[in-house]
Amino acid sequence: MRKNACDLSINERLKIVRRHILKMNQTDFGKPVGLAQGTIAGYEAQRVPSAAIIHAICLEYNINEQWLINGVGEPLLKESKNIMEGPVLECMETLSSIYGLDAADISILTEYMKLDKNKRKNVREFLITIGNSVKNTPDAD
Repeated sequence: MRKNACDLSINERLKIVRRHILKMNQTDFGKPVGLAQGTIAGYEAQRVPSAAIIHAICLEYNINEQWLINGVGEPLLKESKNIMEGPVLECMETLSSIYGLDAADISILTEYMKLDKNKRKNVREFLITIGNSVKNTPDAD
């Protein structure tokens, strides 16, 4: 009897994507997201990847994050959500080298760019409020 995706663990779903859908070995699958073969093996066996790792894998391979986490929907997204291509990628690499951005910084900026205009406005206003609050707070030296 074949199991429903909802009945599988995230470990089993990750293995299905890598092995049967993408037809990749663990080494090649892990490289683009900075993970060693042993780390992928651990995730497929029993370790649960962090939310950041799950997001990076889904972004890299166009995987439906809800399917990977919960087994809901289809394994692959219909359209690529990877906006980090071409000129955007070049720009992000330049900003990364100038400002010393790490993977988390780039992920935050990428998610921000995916938001619609109104949501970006809300995030901007929130960040301005935080910035003003920090500016007006004396240092606790």
